[in-house]
Amino acid sequence: WIADLETGAIKQVTNRSGSQPAYSIIGWVKDNTKLVLQQTDRSEYWEVLFPEYVPFMVQDGRSRRGEPHIRISVIEIESGESRTLLEDDMYVFNTDVNYDGRYFAVDFTDHAMKQREIIVYDFETDTEITIFTETTEGWLYSPLLNVEFAPEGDLLMFTSEESGWAHIFTIRADGSRLNRLTSGPYEVSWARWTSGNTVVYVSSERDSGLRDVYTINVNSGVSSRLTQSDAFRYNFRLSPNNRYLVYNSTTWNTPSDLYLMDLRRPRVETQLTNSVPDRFFDIEWQLPEYIHFTSRDETTSITMDVLKPHDFDPNETYPVVVFVHGAGSLQNVFQGWSRSYPREYMFHQILNRHGYVVVEVDFRHSTGYGRKFREDVTNWMGKFELEDIVDGLEYLNRQHGYLDMDRIGVYGGSYGGFMSLYALSHAPEYFQAGAALRAVTNWVNYFYANPGYTRPRLGHPEDDALHYERSSPISFADSLSRPAIILHGLIDNNVGFQDAAQYIDRLIKSGNTNFDMMMYPSERHAYQNPNAWHDQYLRIFNFFEKHLKP
Repeated sequence: WIADLETGAIKQVTNRSGSQPAYSIIGWVKDNTKLVLQQTDRSEYWEVLFPEYVPFMVQDGRSRRGEPHIRISVIEIESGESRTLLEDDMYVFNTDVNYDGRYFAVDFTDHAMKQREIIVYDFETDTEITIFTETTEGWLYSPLLNVEFAPEGDLLMFTSEESGWAHIFTIRADGSRLNRLTSGPYEVSWARWTSGNTVVYVSSERDSGLRDVYTINVNSGVSSRLTQSDAFRYNFRLSPNNRYLVYNSTTWNTPSDLYLMDLRRPRVETQLTNSVPDRFFDIEWQLPEYIHFTSRDETTSITMDVLKPHDFDPNETYPVVVFVHGAGSLQNVFQGWSRSYPREYMFHQILNRHGYVVVEVDFRHSTGYGRKFREDVTNWMGKFELEDIVDGLEYLNRQHGYLDMDRIGVYGGSYGGFMSLYALSHAPEYFQAGAALRAVTNWVNYFYANPGYTRPRLGHPEDDALHYERSSPISFADSLSRPAIILHGLIDNNVGFQDAAQYIDRLIKSGNTNFDMMMYPSERHAYQNPNAWHDQYLRIFNFFEKHLKP
């Protein structure tokens, strides 16, 4: 419906049947005489069950999952006439309309996320042009991709990993004057226009564990770094007048607070919030040792951090706990307080107080290190991640010798839980015990729960069965020789409890009695009850005390 605010008249613009997908509005175009709309068809989605057992009667927990069919159309306000611009089995990453509504840009990819196109529609001439295409044998990572028209004119800015690293490009709406503004072995993680010739952006140019703010003139190509201090900055928001930038900023052992930068006077970062209580700084936090090393291929640079025990003696050896971050595509080794795992980081400090070294490696698949680093794991998840973790342990042992290589445990949640079980099966000579939290054990299950994640990395289970078999810990459960503890929320609707049940069933049927498990009846993927978190980490702590202490 359209409402004329001057006359108060209301007009129905679309008229769909009950079986057709609902419309969502992308934007006004052509002097506000037309609307661009999107319909997302989920009729082919399949049904997945995540049963809930705590209520009085068991509930089936029905959920529909699948891959969307999307239609983008333009509709004339006066006549109600509609025309399809684009329709396909696809994911739409970004859309934008230029300032006067003449041009509309859509950035999309196929379901496998192997092929990307940016199409610009010219409503003045009723033409369209594909201004950019990008293909990969791995998968496109949407958080690094962006499309935005300049505040005036027809210049479009977009980001691409075409060179292997996420960088900024500009191009005219007619496909002419393609220009790459940034280049080098670093990542641009965020970018926005501030004027018709200036872009503000964030990059890891100085170090993969830092994020700095820059501006660049799109005409001259001259860039300037605005931030001077070492910090990891994230969650950027530009003010409506494009003058102020607000973001989170964190440094070692200091949780993030909000900071503001006046882009006209960028010398000072003004702290807006002070959310960390004084008592936090009374705690004797161990400072991570931040390390770059080279993997066994002698070319891939890997980053890890190490937390040493209190009263550390370099002449002694210590039991080790390896933490494996979740998501796969995530960066957790950087020069600041963890964005995603603050509870785990505090748990690591407890482990330090009980004589453990805690190691975390940003293995291949992690973000922040370029496309190849992330995509090496395509079609075989677990293999290269495990190699990188083992290489980190071997590096520390060679360089320093304070690790007890006969007492190493591994733990993590979600993707980290998957990796913990994978490590126990594939490197039992290194890992003596493992704790798997809400772990994927069977990637076929996860395809049907989240195909948007799984298909780009492993393909389709019917066509690429080998990729799923060699990546799934359940394939090797029969021969598990090291003790494991499995912890999972019963109503997890991301990684279903089915994964834990199938894995445990395989252990039992193979005669394995050297495992523990705990399920949390009213918890999903991210627990809500503090007592559930406490119970989980207490069990993990006692598990490591039992299996890694002499």
